[in-house]
Amino acid sequence: MKSSFRAISTLLLIAIGTTACGRGRDCPVAADQKSSFMASSSQFPITLTMDSRWDLAEREALVKAANSWNEIARAAGQVEFFKLEVAQVQDLSNAQDIQGCDLPEGSEGRFPVVKVASGDAWGVMGFSRSTPAVTLRCHRGDELTKQAVVVNVDLIAPEQLMSVFIHELGHSLGLDHSCQLD
Repeated sequence: MKSSFRAISTLLLIAIGTTACGRGRDCPVAADQKSSFMASSSQFPITLTMDSRWDLAEREALVKAANSWNEIARAAGQVEFFKLEVAQVQDLSNAQDIQGCDLPEGSEGRFPVVKVASGDAWGVMGFSRSTPAVTLRCHRGDELTKQAVVVNVDLIAPEQLMSVFIHELGHSLGLDHSCQLD
């Protein structure tokens, strides 16, 4: 399944040829992105557990982001990547070792999308104010064991939230950043 996901992902990247870049423009997919995947999930659809602290507009942005990825999957004749549920998730405001795989509940086929609304909490978790969101992934070799998307809404303009979600959900599917500077 992992190799078929990688093949599908590569095909999708080549077919769509662009990724969301921000400020209303698209950026070409860098050559190194087409072959540099992180450990990916082998269970689809992945259940995104939306933090119940997200407000309605924030939830709508996450739903639209997940649907963007699902449209790509459907266009390729594949099962959708994501389904969503709303639930209370662990409050990470005082988490000290969030980057060391001490993540909230989750598994390969299910993970939380956590809202943080405090710069102080973000610093306690070890993140810079220049990084408004992260996808934390725990894996053994090529096997993804659990992950979480954590977003600090205080660092993102509301109109940019959907783009941030699309970016982070790409990481949750196994896509990494490009090292190519064009």
